[in-house]
Amino acid sequence: MFLAVLTNLRGLTQNIKTTEPEFSGTIVFADTTSSGKNLETATMTVKTKGNASLYITGIGKATSFGVVKGKTSTCILAAQPALYFVYRAESNSINPKDVIQLVRFTPSKDGNRVMPIVSASTFSSTSNEVAYLDFSAKKYGKSSYLVSVADLAPGEYGFSLDKERTYTVHLFTVR
Repeated sequence: MFLAVLTNLRGLTQNIKTTEPEFSGTIVFADTTSSGKNLETATMTVKTKGNASLYITGIGKATSFGVVKGKTSTCILAAQPALYFVYRAESNSINPKDVIQLVRFTPSKDGNRVMPIVSASTFSSTSNEVAYLDFSAKKYGKSSYLVSVADLAPGEYGFSLDKERTYTVHLFTVR
């Protein structure tokens, strides 16, 4: 079964005609066109919420969230067994897991997209709340990676690139 899926995925990547993006730090949805499809690019802000006891007594829990404006991305992709993206880096000699992170956003009550980043409470240690999603990548062209993501459920997603040195996220919706 696994071998059949792997063979099928190899066949799908042969249909990708997307060239490397012009500039490093750019990621596009890879398809059968030469330029691919641009993802929505946005700046993520960080907001922190604390529970009531934290404000009243100074004892409690606080959680920081990454927030992106808007309920859904302007880049909408159809759900498929695998989605492919081309990320142009300054060099593709670095392990792609060190420069690419994929996360899922959830809708918030105020109509934005959020993802938990970190949580801390008075009497326990800080915990990293970011749930990075798995992907595979291989060298593509002179300085890019072909990123493959399997079985994404419908929802809001975003790539953070270059080891989180920036608050820029590259967003897409799977329907």
